[in-house]
Amino acid sequence: MIRRSLLLSLASLLSACSSCQPASYYKPMVDNGKQLQTYAQLPGYVGLTLGDTASAMIAACGDSYPPAPGDSIRLCMSVELASNASMRFLDGSMQLTAGRAKPVMVQLASIEYEIWCRVGQAGSRVCSSPEESPVDGPRRKAAGSSGTDRYVFDPTLAFRGASDGLHEGAVLGQRLSGTRRYLVKTVPITLGTETRISVRFPDVLIDGQRLAVPALQFQAVTEELCRMLPLA
Repeated sequence: MIRRSLLLSLASLLSACSSCQPASYYKPMVDNGKQLQTYAQLPGYVGLTLGDTASAMIAACGDSYPPAPGDSIRLCMSVELASNASMRFLDGSMQLTAGRAKPVMVQLASIEYEIWCRVGQAGSRVCSSPEESPVDGPRRKAAGSSGTDRYVFDPTLAFRGASDGLHEGAVLGQRLSGTRRYLVKTVPITLGTETRISVRFPDVLIDGQRLAVPALQFQAVTEELCRMLPLA
């Protein structure tokens, strides 16, 4: 889950960063009535809860961070579920509205997660989270980084939450949640010169309960930014 104490700790560290420069990015516009959350030290991110057992952060992501308006981008959702809670997207695409254009459907490309393992003193395998598949369907192993194993599966399959020690003890670059993070990505999108976009991820089924993900608004802005944490 998204922990306020951790975000405040990260914000304190980031506020001390001396490397700041102007950058153009998609900034979330928050309607307080939807109980969404933005973070002063994490520009580009918007956070929300999904029922009692899940939380998410959504942002534009790309080859560079933050992706500049006009670049090819993806919409990314980082999801954390309570251990053994189940979640499934009820559609394989999300709705995108750029400026005054008609809404279009953008395909969800994949969901992925990572596990880090080592060999213990007794020769047993010790991993950051359970190795058994959390997916109700096939998953495939993809190239990981920094000694991690990365798994990818279809975005319409149901998956379960798990405890995760992969990022515990980290500071910059990851949140210290102790819960496995699933990263949902769309296919690449090119928006051209549009400065305002609206995105709506499909409804989800969490432990049998249907929940709507609220529509989110992003505005292209240019501001002075310090070091930021990439979502993807």
